[in-house]
Amino acid sequence: MKLANKVAIITGASSDIGTDISKRFVEEGATVMMLGRNLKSLDRSRSLIKNNNSAITMSCDINNQSQVQSVMEQIVEKYGRIDILVNNA
Repeated sequence: MKLANKVAIITGASSDIGTDISKRFVEEGATVMMLGRNLKSLDRSRSLIKNNNSAITMSCDINNQSQVQSVMEQIVEKYGRIDILVNNA
């Protein structure tokens, strides 16, 4: 799987599965937005990823529409697009 220059969002990224998906996507060259409700847990998960400069943690409760909208707008503003969504939450 080659994901160079792709922008990916992983929800539920602080779970074991979410962390593993994020890790693999970073290894394959993607910029990964790791989303979850608890920023401290997300930061712990991010620390398990080697070369984690391509992994960004963002607090977001996907049950809160305004939070989701805000996060999506921030990502699109910074990266210009979203290529991949893994809905793991």
